[in-house]
Amino acid sequence: MIRYYYDLTDGSIFFETNCNSDRTLEQDLEVFKPLQERVKGTYSYIDKEYEDIKFDLENSVGVSVDLDTGNLIFEHKGENGDTIIQDPITEKITRLEAKTELQEQALAELTMYISTLGI
Repeated sequence: MIRYYYDLTDGSIFFETNCNSDRTLEQDLEVFKPLQERVKGTYSYIDKEYEDIKFDLENSVGVSVDLDTGNLIFEHKGENGDTIIQDPITEKITRLEAKTELQEQALAELTMYISTLGI
């Protein structure tokens, strides 16, 4: 798991570390100087499984936190060099797979209904 510490004013990530899920903020504060240098209450953290964001990490040029949702957002370079900010691609894929499954179910139900009409 990766733990991202981010600033609550702008969502910028100032520290990241590999950790296990049972490690506490207090334990991190004892060990990591970047956290000791910050004022408590001006930052937070988010834990993400590496495998869940691996594709996004490998294909992005930056990462930050959306302060409204608390989710990671990734920066990618566009075709003409401009920065494109977007939600994790893996989350988009998951949403699209769920949407596709619903559409396939609806299509199957519609097909069954049409077959009962004898058309």
